Order: sequence, then C-alpha cells, then structure tokens
Amino acid sequence: MGYKTLEELSVKEPSEIAITLASSYSLKALLDEREMRSDLVQLLCQVLCKAFLSKSDRQTLQHLADSIKQSGFLRSVLPLYVMGMGSESSVTRREQYPKHLDSIISLLSEVLCIFPASSNQVVSVIVALFRPVISSLRAVGVDILEQTEENLERIQGMVDQLQEKAREGTLKSDNYSLKAEEDAPPGEADFRLLSIYPTPEEFHQVERPFLRPNVTSHRYGSALIYLDTHFRLMREDFVRPLREGIQQLLEGEQDRNNEDVPLRKRRFDDIRVYFDTQVVVPTCNSSGLAYKVHFDSKLLKFVRWQNSKRLIYGSLVCLSCDNFDTCLFATVSDRDPKDLEKGFVHLNFTAESRQVLAGLDARQSFLMVETTAYFEAYRYVLEGLQEIEEQHLPFSRYIVECSSDIHPPAYLPRADIYNLSAIARPKFKSTIKRFHTLDPEAWPPKEQLGLDESQMKALQLALTKELAIIQGPPGTGKTYTGLKIAQALLTNREVWIGDDGPSPMLVVCYTNHALDQFLEGIHKFLPNGIVRVGGRSNSEVLKSFTLRELKPRTHPTTNILTLATRER
Repeated sequence: MGYKTLEELSVKEPSEIAITLASSYSLKALLDEREMRSDLVQLLCQVLCKAFLSKSDRQTLQHLADSIKQSGFLRSVLPLYVMGMGSESSVTRREQYPKHLDSIISLLSEVLCIFPASSNQVVSVIVALFRPVISSLRAVGVDILEQTEENLERIQGMVDQLQEKAREGTLKSDNYSLKAEEDAPPGEADFRLLSIYPTPEEFHQVERPFLRPNVTSHRYGSALIYLDTHFRLMREDFVRPLREGIQQLLEGEQDRNNEDVPLRKRRFDDIRVYFDTQVVVPTCNSSGLAYKVHFDSKLLKFVRWQNSKRLIYGSLVCLSCDNFDTCLFATVSDRDPKDLEKGFVHLNFTAESRQVLAGLDARQSFLMVETTAYFEAYRYVLEGLQEIEEQHLPFSRYIVECSSDIHPPAYLPRADIYNLSAIARPKFKSTIKRFHTLDPEAWPPKEQLGLDESQMKALQLALTKELAIIQGPPGTGKTYTGLKIAQALLTNREVWIGDDGPSPMLVVCYTNHALDQFLEGIHKFLPNGIVRVGGRSNSEVLKSFTLRELKPRTHPTTNILTLATRER
C-alpha cells in the first residue's frame, strides 16, 4: 500500500476506508516499516483518522487499532516524525504541522481508548514529545489552536490516569476497554458493543443487569459515563418488560398447579402472546425485505384491530420454537386491520434473524411474543448513543458538566445583527430596524412583536444562547413562540450560515402530529424549501414536501429546511 492508494482512499467515506484498511494485508506491511517519508506519514495519519470516524461495527475499528498499536509505525516512525517537527526549517511545512498534530492526537486517542492497557506505554512516549515540539513551533511563529491544546490535555489526562492504575495494579486488561467506565464490574462489556436487541441469555438470567443510577444532583464524571448511563438505562427500560414477560410465560408452561387455565387463555404482564405463528412468504415494501407472517387469531376475535395498539407499526416481536433458547427478532413493518383479523401481519426481521430463518423448515411453528414497550421510540436513540463519540457530545458543557453559564451561539459574536420585521405586528413592520441581538437595550418592544413578557424572554433566549429550554403549561403560547423563533432564524439566515455554505435547520418533534402541526405553521411563511422526513405524515398540506414526493425531483441543496421525527 503506497501513497497513491492512500490518496484514493482519503476521499472515500469513513466506513469504506475502515473496512478496506482492516482487511488489507498491505496495510500491515506499511505499518511495519521502520522508515517512512514525511508526506506518507502525514497522509497515513489523515486516512487512519478518517477511518475511525466510521459508524461501522466496532470490531472493524478494533481490528484496525490492533494493527496500529503493535506496529513499527507507532513505536518508531511516528515518534521520529513528531521530534522532527521541532527542528523543521521549511516555513511551508511548519505551517502544516498544527493540522498534522491534530490528526496524530486524534489517532492516538482512538488507539488508547480501544486498547488502554497494551498501548498506554507507547502512546505516552509520543504524548511526552508534544509539549517541547509545540513550544518550538510557537517560538518560530506557528499558531497552535486552543482546540489542539485541549485535545492534548485530554489525552495527557488519559495517559496519567492509566499510568496511575498501572502503578496501583488496578489497570484492567484490554478485553475491558477504557470506553467501559472504571466503576463497572470486571468483564462488563463496553456499552458500544452491546446489542440493542435483547439476547436469549437475558431471558433466562436471574441476576440483575449492571446499571448506573441517573445522576440528578451533580455533574457526571465524564461524557462517556453520561452516554454509558443513559444507554444502559434506556435499553433496560424496554428490555425489562419483555424479559420479565417471557420469564412469566416460561414459568406458566411449567406451572402444574394452574392446569384449569390453559396457557393460551392466560394473561401476562407487559407482553402479548401469539400462538402457532408461521412465516408464510417474503414480500417487499418501502422498508425493504419483509415477511408475511400468520398467527392463530381465534382467541383474538374480540380485538378491535382498527383501534388496538397490538402489532402497531414499529412494535418489536420475538419468535421462538425452543422456549426462547434461540430467538428471532423483528419489527412490524405494515399492518392492515382486515389482515390482522385473519391473523396476518408483515414483519421486518433483523439481519441476524433472517440468516437463522433461512436455515429453518418453512413449516416451522413459533411462539410469538410482542412487548408493550414501543421499540421504535428506543431504537434510534440507542443507536445514536452508541455512535456518538464522547468528545463530540453536543452541549456536554451543560448536560455533563452542569455549567449554568450558557454561551451565545458560536456564530453570533461575529455577526449578531438581526432584523425582526418579519415577525412584527403588521403596523410595526416598517418601523422595526436592524439591531445587535447581544445588546439587551437594542431589542424592539415586545408589544411590537406581538408577544407577552415571558414569550419575549423565550425569543431572546433562543436567539442569543446556544442552548435554550422553553417550557410552559398548555395555552401559554409555546407553539406560537416557537414559530416566531423559527421565522426569525429563517429570515436572518445570513447570521448563522457558516463558511461551509448553507446548512439546514433541523426540527425534531416527539410525535408525527406535533411535527405536522408545526410544519404547517412554518409553511405559512415558508412556502418552499421544506423536507418532511419520515413517512407517517397525515397532512395534505405537507404531502408535496415528503421524501417520497421529493425524491424523483432534482432540488438544489440551498434553502432547505429539514424536519424529522421519531416514527410513532
């Protein structure tokens, strides 16, 4: 693997880079080299850093990190390259070094997080070189960003922490990643490696799963503990009803003292049970490959499927034919009340379950269990918690460190001039002038904007702070004020559009109905430039803005307001 190959890889998506590198024998040969040109070192670090941005499975990234930590590149080439920065005579090369330092620090952080015990020593050697090199670069006029200093302090803190644990003899081996925090029991997996779906082992376990309590009275120890805590608590919130329901079901099958009530007629807490379930035929729908499934509906003839919450879109079901020693997981992809009356429903199985299903007899009968916990409300949040890296957690200053000093948005200090005439009452539109939003005395009176005192405070908070939480009981004008805020931002887009060009405003609502209602309000002052993400909209007004309608067309990327919701 040479310079040209790496150059071609550098423009690809992170996941493609990660998979290519992890499966490449030539990468190992390159990493084992003891000497390397400076430009090749720079490009290799850049490509490796981009690979670690991948959202692909953690095993791929672990394999990649394992190749790096054992290599001559990390033990010899990289230390020599960093040392050489301090004595570089070329002004052009020196100006490139701050960017290269960021790449190296990022790369070392990834390796250290995945393999803390076995990589700490070699990483600490390189980290120790950074301070004198940065001092030398500053002495000759090279500007080192504050963010670089913060990243260096962060990795230095990780190194110091691990060295202290090594001296105490408490440093865990690498089968326990630094990403699974220190107060977890030995052998507890990194939360990023946990399956979002429950496992058959969980249905039979007696001991309680490891959970951290939610912190409500003080700050979290780190962003990582915050992510770990909320992932485990949220996952347990939907797994527990299913686990306890299945355990109750299994106990009912073994209960000889309750033979007067057949198993099919018993009621179970937190689960709904469907007997004699068979996978009939594969089908295709808007979600991809689905399967038409039939269950015994004779005992469900009194269910009013039109209004029932049974087998609604997105519900999680578990199928088993061996008392849940093995399980197939699926979500409801489509429901038709008339089909449900006959015992038919369409399911999307997980990729793993589809593989198992392919090897089973087509006539196999299953016991199907549906959890009452609405899976779709958990699924995407759990995936997001696993994907986000702690150093990129939005608003960590406030939700992790509990700082009450809310900063202005990053874009505002450079251009804080707004014009609020668009949201003013009609008779004041011509009198409202442009003003500096960070100057409280410069704002137009609330009466001219058609707001009461609390609504005015909410508007000022939303436009001058990077985090604003606005709440109130019904009838206080939350939607009304929210639409004013949205209109103010959209008519002053030049204030918050960054150097990278136009970017969308993202609006997320808890329900589809709430999103449709809010979008219809926005549509009154923004007739075009809306994208409604999600296929569960019931609004005729927004029909032309759904992805299904917009997809066949070609739209410019500018002036688009993107809106999304978790499907319910």
